Amino acid sequence: LDEIEATELRHRTAAPILKLLSDANTDTALKKARTVHACVHGYVTIEMADGFQMVGNVDAAFEYGANLLVESLLED
Repeated sequence: LDEIEATELRHRTAAPILKLLSDANTDTALKKARTVHACVHGYVTIEMADGFQMVGNVDAAFEYGANLLVESLLED
């Protein structure tokens, strides 16, 4: 991925999660949105640097982590 593709990927990935959090109507929505943004940005940055060298499916790990994060944020 080049930088433009990475930015587009971060936006596409975070958009539905951010919408879900904003629909939760909570006073901590901005903090939650920043948490999601930081996690997605970090994951994409590591992926771009070929930083995931361990065995396993990187996409499945991302999906697992994203689901875990969203569930946690919605409980709050």
